[in-house]
Amino acid sequence: MKQLAPAPLVNWSRILDEVRGAGYTIKEISQFTQIPRTTLLGYHNLGAEPRHSSGVILLRFWVQVTGKDAASAPTWTPPPSAAEYRRM
Repeated sequence: MKQLAPAPLVNWSRILDEVRGAGYTIKEISQFTQIPRTTLLGYHNLGAEPRHSSGVILLRFWVQVTGKDAASAPTWTPPPSAAEYRRM
């Protein structure tokens, strides 16, 4: 069976940095997206992953603010787990 490469994950911290760089505060992002401010801070500072619906809302807001396509959202590839590393 062919192994699939893991899909890159959206870098939510960079998404928020780019929106903030466009002049929006965390409070304003929270108001526009209806995502609590503390939750947004968790995405930015703690590397938390949003649930699907919140991620879609935040990504759509990023698209509107930056004018970029959703497919060009910043991503990152997590490092291999210890078990994956041992199999290499």
